[in-house]
Amino acid sequence: MAKRVRASRESVAYQQLIETTAPLEKQPVQPLHVIGDRHKKRRVRALRTQQLLCFALVLTIAGTILYSQMMLTRLTTEVSKKESQLADLNSEYVALKAQQDSALSLGYIENYAQNQLGMVKMDNSQIEYVEINNPDRIEVTKDQTGLSGALAAVAKSFNAILEYLG
Repeated sequence: MAKRVRASRESVAYQQLIETTAPLEKQPVQPLHVIGDRHKKRRVRALRTQQLLCFALVLTIAGTILYSQMMLTRLTTEVSKKESQLADLNSEYVALKAQQDSALSLGYIENYAQNQLGMVKMDNSQIEYVEINNPDRIEVTKDQTGLSGALAAVAKSFNAILEYLG
Protein backbone atom coordinates (compact mmCIF):
# COMPACT_ATOMS: atom_id res chain seq x y z
CA MET A 1 0.00 0.00 0.00
CA ALA A 2 1.20 3.43 -0.80
CA LYS A 3 1.94 5.71 1.96
CA ARG A 4 -0.09 8.82 2.20
CA VAL A 5 1.77 12.05 2.59
CA ARG A 6 0.02 15.02 3.98
CA ALA A 7 1.00 18.42 2.80
CA SER A 8 1.82 20.66 5.62
CA ARG A 9 3.60 23.91 5.98
CA GLU A 10 6.82 22.15 6.26
CA SER A 11 6.39 20.26 3.03
CA VAL A 12 8.52 20.99 0.01
CA ALA A 13 5.54 21.76 -2.29
CA TYR A 14 4.25 24.34 0.05
CA GLN A 15 7.67 25.95 0.34
CA GLN A 16 7.97 26.15 -3.45
CA LEU A 17 4.52 27.74 -3.72
CA ILE A 18 5.47 30.42 -1.21
CA GLU A 19 8.80 31.12 -2.90
CA THR A 20 7.23 31.60 -6.34
CA THR A 21 4.44 33.88 -5.15
CA ALA A 22 6.36 35.89 -2.60
CA PRO A 23 8.52 37.90 -5.00
CA LEU A 24 5.41 38.93 -6.97
CA GLU A 25 3.74 40.35 -3.91
CA LYS A 26 6.80 42.26 -2.85
CA GLN A 27 7.10 44.08 -6.13
CA PRO A 28 5.36 47.47 -6.07
CA VAL A 29 2.15 47.52 -8.05
CA GLN A 30 2.22 50.12 -10.76
CA PRO A 31 -1.11 51.63 -11.84
CA LEU A 32 -2.13 50.84 -15.33
CA HIS A 33 -2.03 53.80 -17.62
CA VAL A 34 -5.29 53.91 -19.59
CA ILE A 35 -5.10 55.84 -22.78
CA GLY A 36 -8.11 58.09 -23.38
CA ASP A 37 -9.32 58.19 -19.77
CA ARG A 38 -10.20 61.87 -20.18
CA HIS A 39 -12.04 61.14 -23.38
CA LYS A 40 -14.07 58.46 -21.63
CA LYS A 41 -15.12 60.95 -18.93
CA ARG A 42 -16.11 63.44 -21.61
CA ARG A 43 -18.16 60.78 -23.37
CA VAL A 44 -19.91 59.88 -20.13
CA ARG A 45 -20.66 63.55 -19.45
CA ALA A 46 -21.94 64.05 -23.01
CA LEU A 47 -24.07 60.92 -22.67
CA ARG A 48 -25.53 62.18 -19.39
CA THR A 49 -26.23 65.58 -20.96
CA GLN A 50 -27.93 63.92 -23.93
CA GLN A 51 -29.99 61.74 -21.58
CA LEU A 52 -31.09 64.79 -19.59
CA LEU A 53 -32.00 66.68 -22.74
CA CYS A 54 -33.92 63.68 -24.07
CA PHE A 55 -35.74 63.32 -20.75
CA ALA A 56 -36.59 67.04 -20.75
CA LEU A 57 -37.85 66.75 -24.34
CA VAL A 58 -40.04 63.75 -23.45
CA LEU A 59 -41.43 65.61 -20.43
CA THR A 60 -42.15 68.69 -22.55
CA ILE A 61 -43.94 66.64 -25.20
CA ALA A 62 -45.94 64.76 -22.56
CA GLY A 63 -46.87 68.04 -20.86
CA THR A 64 -47.92 69.56 -24.18
CA ILE A 65 -50.09 66.55 -25.04
CA LEU A 66 -51.64 66.58 -21.58
CA TYR A 67 -52.38 70.31 -21.80
CA SER A 68 -53.86 69.91 -25.29
CA GLN A 69 -56.14 67.12 -24.12
CA MET A 70 -57.21 69.20 -21.13
CA MET A 71 -58.06 72.17 -23.37
CA LEU A 72 -59.88 69.88 -25.82
CA THR A 73 -61.99 68.44 -23.00
CA ARG A 74 -62.78 71.91 -21.64
CA LEU A 75 -63.76 73.26 -25.05
CA THR A 76 -65.84 70.17 -25.84
CA THR A 77 -67.75 70.64 -22.58
CA GLU A 78 -68.25 74.31 -23.35
CA VAL A 79 -69.52 73.54 -26.86
CA SER A 80 -71.98 70.96 -25.56
CA LYS A 81 -73.30 73.47 -22.99
CA LYS A 82 -73.75 76.10 -25.71
CA GLU A 83 -75.49 73.58 -27.98
CA SER A 84 -77.87 72.71 -25.15
CA GLN A 85 -78.52 76.40 -24.54
CA LEU A 86 -79.14 76.91 -28.28
CA ALA A 87 -81.63 74.04 -28.34
CA ASP A 88 -83.49 75.58 -25.36
CA LEU A 89 -83.58 78.99 -27.04
CA ASN A 90 -84.80 77.48 -30.32
CA SER A 91 -87.67 75.72 -28.55
CA GLU A 92 -88.54 78.96 -26.76
CA TYR A 93 -88.44 80.79 -30.11
CA VAL A 94 -90.83 78.26 -31.66
CA ALA A 95 -93.23 78.62 -28.71
CA LEU A 96 -93.14 82.44 -28.87
CA LYS A 97 -93.59 82.40 -32.65
CA ALA A 98 -96.66 80.18 -32.30
CA GLN A 99 -98.01 82.51 -29.60
CA GLN A 100 -97.41 85.53 -31.85
CA ASP A 101 -99.14 83.87 -34.78
CA SER A 102 -102.14 83.05 -32.66
CA ALA A 103 -102.21 86.60 -31.25
CA LEU A 104 -102.20 88.12 -34.72
CA SER A 105 -104.86 85.88 -36.17
CA LEU A 106 -108.10 87.63 -37.19
CA GLY A 107 -110.21 85.39 -35.02
CA TYR A 108 -108.24 86.29 -31.91
CA ILE A 109 -108.34 90.03 -32.70
CA GLU A 110 -112.07 89.88 -33.37
CA ASN A 111 -112.70 87.94 -30.16
CA TYR A 112 -110.58 90.39 -28.13
CA ALA A 113 -112.39 93.41 -29.64
CA GLN A 114 -115.83 92.00 -28.88
CA ASN A 115 -115.18 90.55 -25.40
CA GLN A 116 -112.56 92.90 -23.92
CA LEU A 117 -113.30 96.19 -25.65
CA GLY A 118 -117.06 95.77 -26.14
CA MET A 119 -116.92 96.49 -29.87
CA VAL A 120 -119.44 95.15 -32.34
CA LYS A 121 -119.40 94.78 -36.10
CA MET A 122 -120.79 97.68 -38.07
CA ASP A 123 -124.02 97.06 -39.92
CA ASN A 124 -125.51 98.86 -42.94
CA SER A 125 -127.64 101.19 -40.82
CA GLN A 126 -124.52 102.81 -39.40
CA ILE A 127 -123.01 103.73 -42.76
CA GLU A 128 -123.43 107.36 -43.85
CA TYR A 129 -122.66 108.59 -47.33
CA VAL A 130 -121.48 112.17 -47.92
CA GLU A 131 -122.09 113.93 -51.21
CA ILE A 132 -120.00 116.84 -52.41
CA ASN A 133 -121.74 119.44 -54.61
CA ASN A 134 -118.63 120.87 -56.18
CA PRO A 135 -116.20 118.31 -57.56
CA ASP A 136 -112.50 118.76 -56.85
CA ARG A 137 -110.72 121.17 -59.17
CA ILE A 138 -107.11 121.74 -59.97
CA GLU A 139 -105.88 125.16 -60.94
CA VAL A 140 -102.53 125.60 -62.66
CA THR A 141 -100.86 128.97 -62.26
CA LYS A 142 -98.33 130.44 -64.62
CA ASP A 143 -95.04 128.61 -64.95
CA GLN A 144 -92.27 130.15 -62.89
CA THR A 145 -88.93 129.91 -64.62
CA GLY A 146 -85.54 131.36 -63.89
CA LEU A 147 -83.58 131.69 -60.69
CA SER A 148 -86.53 132.49 -58.43
CA GLY A 149 -88.40 129.42 -59.77
CA ALA A 150 -85.41 127.17 -59.09
CA LEU A 151 -85.00 128.55 -55.55
CA ALA A 152 -88.71 128.07 -54.92
CA ALA A 153 -88.47 124.46 -56.11
CA VAL A 154 -85.50 123.81 -53.78
CA ALA A 155 -87.32 125.43 -50.87
CA LYS A 156 -90.43 123.37 -51.64
CA SER A 157 -88.37 120.16 -51.71
CA PHE A 158 -86.67 121.11 -48.44
CA ASN A 159 -90.05 121.75 -46.80
CA ALA A 160 -91.33 118.41 -48.05
CA ILE A 161 -88.33 116.64 -46.49
CA LEU A 162 -88.83 118.48 -43.19
CA GLU A 163 -92.50 117.51 -43.15
CA TYR A 164 -91.59 113.89 -43.83
CA LEU A 165 -89.04 113.81 -41.01
CA GLY A 166 -91.19 115.80 -38.57
